[in-house]
Amino acid sequence: MSQRPVPGDAKIIPVMADPVPLVEVPVAEDVVFDKAEEAEQTALEKGQLIAGLEELTSQLAGATGEEKARIAERKKEIQEQLAALERPAEESGG
Repeated sequence: MSQRPVPGDAKIIPVMADPVPLVEVPVAEDVVFDKAEEAEQTALEKGQLIAGLEELTSQLAGATGEEKARIAERKKEIQEQLAALERPAEESGG
């Protein structure tokens, strides 16, 4: 090893490196709870949409003319929203 001789009473101050920023890593429990809350929210939304869909179906039976077309259009929108809520669950495998 190559070493430079230093007198015994000499004080050497080490050169400080630039501080490395700490990267905050999410805790596994936080990720799991976030996923659970997201799933619960999605289930709640699905339930509300299904209830609305059932209500529109019952209204559609007694509707006539333009009202029937409006209800059918709203029913189609709700079905599309339900499909959109189910799509991300299928893509992620859960």
